[in-house]
Amino acid sequence: MKLKKIAFVVAALASAQAIASEAPANQENVTPLNFSMYVGFTHGGDKLIEIQYEGRSNQDIRAGGAINLGAGLNYQFNNKWSLQSNLGYHFDSDNANNADITFSRWALDVIPYYKLNDSFKAGVGIIYHLNSELDMDMNNTNSSLSFKNTAGVVASLGYQFENHNGWLEARVVKISYDADRISVGKVWGINVNESASVRDAPSIDGNHVGLAYHYVF
Repeated sequence: MKLKKIAFVVAALASAQAIASEAPANQENVTPLNFSMYVGFTHGGDKLIEIQYEGRSNQDIRAGGAINLGAGLNYQFNNKWSLQSNLGYHFDSDNANNADITFSRWALDVIPYYKLNDSFKAGVGIIYHLNSELDMDMNNTNSSLSFKNTAGVVASLGYQFENHNGWLEARVVKISYDADRISVGKVWGINVNESASVRDAPSIDGNHVGLAYHYVF
């Protein structure tokens, strides 16, 4: 599932790049507002759950992983300052014969950037995670743990490719999650459909680093 999503996004970005390459290489943007799509990979955060396999290494689902797919808008105020806002689906997932586990959230960020030179820009902004949820389907038992919406801080460094409508981003995010509700749908195949609030649970560290490619249209 994870590999299919990555392959689809990479193929879409490659197609867009091929079409754009037919335009003059030195063509200037005629508008200060630009739209972009991105694919990113992240690592970090607390271990939420570990999937054990026979015959190969175990797989961790972490609060800071692992794939971020989305779109963004960038407004160029002048030749030094710009404002980028991104909305992405950020998730870490894995599955086995008797388990399918995903930690997902929607990530919204707003980052003002300062252009350091023709190649690099840097910025610090805010990030907001919504609808964060850990879904677990194991041994014919399914449950989910939802988290409260939460805000954090993001630091970003961007590298603009020469004569290319794309840029590479390295980022560091500081954020944490507080559990909200736990829900159980089935237990060993028997419908339960019960939920309860979670109280006094420790916060979960979602801090992570990431690398993303943005294609600008």
